[in-house]
Amino acid sequence: ASVHTIQAPRAQVFHAVAQVLAELELPVDTRDSVRGMVGVTSIARMRRFANAPISRYLNCGSGITGANADNWRVFITAFAFVDARDAATTELRLAMVGGARDVAGSSTAPVACGSTGAFESLVAERVTQRLAPRAPPPAPKPEPTPELNPESSPSRPRHLRPAIRLTPR
Repeated sequence: ASVHTIQAPRAQVFHAVAQVLAELELPVDTRDSVRGMVGVTSIARMRRFANAPISRYLNCGSGITGANADNWRVFITAFAFVDARDAATTELRLAMVGGARDVAGSSTAPVACGSTGAFESLVAERVTQRLAPRAPPPAPKPEPTPELNPESSPSRPRHLRPAIRLTPR
């Protein structure tokens, strides 16, 4: 589990967390804005989760084929808890746990999986980025206006413009 302090009101952080979890394709099944909880109670995945190998986020041990998280069926629970410290500051607590079972047969006992902290860091980083104030785009520079002789201005009727102006040398 990890704790992050974010300089934004609780409602904005809660909404940003829900958006980030949706971007990561988590099927959120718990969304309680009153208690400040959003997450997934249990989801079964194999090989990939949140656009990366599961072993990036969970350590389920390893076997002769490599990380169990990448080769076994993994059941994942991931939650965010959003609590207001004051009107402009929010505490975001993130937690992820799991369990894995070998798909090759039932002779292997299921194992518990511990978080590496990478998923929590990823969510916190994306929430912070989403809430960061954006600088306004630079104002467009005005186009330079050419200096026009008022007597030859295109807006002046043609018959009032001088045809040719001769100046002495």
